[in-house]
Amino acid sequence: MSHLKLECGDAYPPKEMKTKVAKSIIISFPKLKSTTGCGYEHFYNEKLSSSFLEWRLKTMRKTLKSSEKKRTRGKKRSLTDSSNVQVELSLEEYESKVSELQFKMPNDTNKFSILQLMDETRSNRQQWIKDPENHVTLHDILNKFPRFTDFKGELILREFQYQITDKDTFLGRFPSYYGPWILKYCKVTKPQLLDQVRYIADSNIKALLILPNVLPSPNYMRRKTNDSTKIKGQKK
Repeated sequence: MSHLKLECGDAYPPKEMKTKVAKSIIISFPKLKSTTGCGYEHFYNEKLSSSFLEWRLKTMRKTLKSSEKKRTRGKKRSLTDSSNVQVELSLEEYESKVSELQFKMPNDTNKFSILQLMDETRSNRQQWIKDPENHVTLHDILNKFPRFTDFKGELILREFQYQITDKDTFLGRFPSYYGPWILKYCKVTKPQLLDQVRYIADSNIKALLILPNVLPSPNYMRRKTNDSTKIKGQKK
């Protein structure tokens, strides 16, 4: 990491340099090469914002003096406040925090920082999920934010609590009414979704993860589809 910093002159190397370093690692140590893709994506993958190098760079930046940082951090908010305050991050900040989340071990020591990182990335995450052009699936969400499956569904609950105002009634009836019906409906209409969450033991968490995929498409997605159809029809 120190060599990478020395090469680019700061702690924020460009994508090309990070890709070059990842390739150099598997060339120098062939046993570390992955059998999928180009073989170095587990060290750096710009498309998935998932990278061991990004995580190591993030850790290194924490030890730098203020004068060596490109940007200064804002004051830390308390965990109770951070879940209610939504600030959109720059693309670089967002990808860095997502990468840090992916490599943090889900234990009691890291729980506070994981909850805080999930709150800080919520605004960007929701934009990514709701953009119809991204075609985000349940698998995509869990692949990019695997911490959703940790802490007995607490992160899913926090996400839901921010989105839904009348959450108390819904959550109170979920285990005995909504959850079983969601799983039953999915078994008949979309059994492939049950296969995606087969490794989760808690049936309530399964139902919550499946729920967005069985709900009707929102109006803005319908308008998008209709507009696209009209444009194609006009071109014919």
